Amino acid sequence: MTIQRPRAVTAAAALLGLTLLVGLVQMIQFIAATDLGVPKAIPYSVLVAIYLAFVCLVFLISRGKDWARILYTVILALGLIKTAFAFPALLQSHSTGVAFFLMIGAKISALVLLFLPSSNAWFRGDGSNNSFKPKPLRGSA
Repeated sequence: MTIQRPRAVTAAAALLGLTLLVGLVQMIQFIAATDLGVPKAIPYSVLVAIYLAFVCLVFLISRGKDWARILYTVILALGLIKTAFAFPALLQSHSTGVAFFLMIGAKISALVLLFLPSSNAWFRGDGSNNSFKPKPLRGSA
């Protein structure tokens, strides 16, 4: 018998999926509205590859892969460092800034949910229902 996934992990995966969807829409609009000096197929191809990798990462998080949770944490931390440098420009663009900060809030909320005690126990696989632990041998002390 396996340990059931906590609701916090399910909610975190849903939040991450939602942020991916919103981010994808924003990036498609950005590419369509901007002349990047290259054929449009190139940035769209890169966009598809990156978002497929993120979708796989969220899927692996929802399946209990602890390394995927850690990798997401590192990616988010690096993104927050980058955001700190773009902060003044984000404040000038009110509509983009509000959406951006809502996205950051959702991602940080998902991260908090992924590191709650119930989530930690599920990712480590130690709960009251650990059927994979071996039974002690008869006669051993």
